[in-house]
Amino acid sequence: MDTTRIEELLTPSLTILGFELVSCQFVSEAGRRTLRVLIDTSKEGGLTVDDCTMANRQIQAVLNAEADIETGYDLEVSSPGLDRPLIKLTHFQQFIGRQIKIKLHTPLEGRRHFTGQLLAATMHSVQIQMDEQTIDLDFENIEKANLVPDLRF
Repeated sequence: MDTTRIEELLTPSLTILGFELVSCQFVSEAGRRTLRVLIDTSKEGGLTVDDCTMANRQIQAVLNAEADIETGYDLEVSSPGLDRPLIKLTHFQQFIGRQIKIKLHTPLEGRRHFTGQLLAATMHSVQIQMDEQTIDLDFENIEKANLVPDLRF
């Protein structure tokens, strides 16, 4: 079963519990297959260990009942962290104004890595401000994007 289908199965019940499904992916580490699920919440104080435990139980219940995952796997549920990945268009739109790092599949003017303030995001492009320059990046060309942690407290 692919992760797109898993996301479709998990999103409704996680939303009811007050969580946003940021991403899920299968990774192989030390010979073990792990389903890594990143969740977030908009509640005051952010995501807690108890939240992750509750989400883990819900995810296990849904996958045991609905999913046909062919081989054994470990389940890991956690927060996206300070350098939260930006995957979906809604993620980019949610963090307009923040500093982000982007890696492109195909270089633009000889560069694959860009860091700047996120100005706008549409289904076609992401616009960032780097120094004095505004750059438009093709949304489909983005290989990886993350928030730059704001460590000012």
